[in-house]
Amino acid sequence: MSDEKDIELEYLKLNVEVWKKIVDVQQHFNDLEMKVRNFGLLIVSAFISAIGVSLKSQYEAEVVGYNRHSAANLGINYLIESTE
Repeated sequence: MSDEKDIELEYLKLNVEVWKKIVDVQQHFNDLEMKVRNFGLLIVSAFISAIGVSLKSQYEAEVVGYNRHSAANLGINYLIESTE
């Protein structure tokens, strides 16, 4: 009888250790997700800032024979990159 209780107690201890490890892995992946999300927001804000600076400075570039405002090129590039 005592052996069965010891085995059951050991089994419960192992289950708790597995649960702790699962929670640890979940926290790790949540941390990675937050880092990726913050990096994405940084990239979006950098594109918006670049578009704003190019609008203010009135830069133009020739693309396929047409003079285009560089803000339009940045906006199109952002749309293309964000859909991939």
